[in-house]
Amino acid sequence: MALEPIEMIRTLDDYGLTGVPTDTEYPTGTEGWDSYPIPWDDVLVDDRRDRDYRTSVNVDDAGSLGEWGPAGQEILETSRRNSHVPPPTDVDALAWYLPFHYFGLDWGIYVKEQAVFEVAALIYDQMRKPPLTAKLVEDLVRMSMTVLYLHEAFHHKVESFATRLEMATLTPIYRSYKDRVVKVVRNSDAHLEEAIACAEMLARLDEPSYKKGVEARTRKGTKAFLKRWIPTLNPGYRLGLDHLSDESKWNLQSQVSESTEHPSRSRTDWALADNMLRGFYDKDAIAHVIVPLGSKPIIPWLDSADPLVSISTDRLVRHLRREFGYVEISGRGKGGHRWFECPSGGRPPFPLPSNRESLSPGVLRTVASALGYESIRELAQNC
Repeated sequence: MALEPIEMIRTLDDYGLTGVPTDTEYPTGTEGWDSYPIPWDDVLVDDRRDRDYRTSVNVDDAGSLGEWGPAGQEILETSRRNSHVPPPTDVDALAWYLPFHYFGLDWGIYVKEQAVFEVAALIYDQMRKPPLTAKLVEDLVRMSMTVLYLHEAFHHKVESFATRLEMATLTPIYRSYKDRVVKVVRNSDAHLEEAIACAEMLARLDEPSYKKGVEARTRKGTKAFLKRWIPTLNPGYRLGLDHLSDESKWNLQSQVSESTEHPSRSRTDWALADNMLRGFYDKDAIAHVIVPLGSKPIIPWLDSADPLVSISTDRLVRHLRREFGYVEISGRGKGGHRWFECPSGGRPPFPLPSNRESLSPGVLRTVASALGYESIRELAQNC
């Protein structure tokens, strides 16, 4: 993908391809959450021999596991609750994907940190609760985060596929698919996109990047958990194990391209264009862990994330106007966004969420980079 997200969103908006969701499928952006980019270079390490993972503890004590102790304790406590609480049935309540067609710079994959522990505990239960080591805790968190990410990453693939069609036809493929197909099949077993997204959680675990470095017993436990869990999910999602083949993806491509649940063209046509069903951006650019606003994350990998910085929409707008000469373009913004351009040129336009007390790190990182700042913190210091 050659274009930066801000350029891609501007292009789609120029052609009238962005819009506002017509129903309540999505959460309200990132309001109420602090967002941390997932440092995949730390998560997907395949050689950890320099670390001491020998210490093991029983199910009553995770305090001796060093930096992974708090995460281990969360998994143990959640595991205890699991005997009284049924597993969740809605994957998209644990993590979600916000499309760039609707959410501008707030787009991306957002995984609840507490959901990571919830799924990790369910995998741990599937493994019959072996003694915890720091290695096992880390593997459980890694597998859980990966599973939730892979589900939402498929939604990004679908939006990317629709966008490729839009650039070829200059027609609103993605919004038409959402309105004419997804809105009709939601909460039913006809929801093919959700079924395939669940299939991806299982099928992609064998890819080298997700497989290496995880103990065989944990990968085996994760797969066994998914095979047991997926059929218990909500309608649509629960058919994931029936849609592991390429044919299901080809059928979905037909649905998206024709904006109908029952497309007319042969689904095998898409075997010649399977590369179109790829995401524009990789996991390093689009995936975040979220915690309640003002909370500190527990997962050690997130310690290296940008420190929390709060910048409101009004504060950033004042800075754009004062220091860079940006002006607001009336009537251009959509879906609760305001559109700003720099008449003197040299700086990209921005769609900014309206009236936010604290803009998301995704928005702030994009704006900081476009304005020439090295970090969100430098942007905040100059605002």
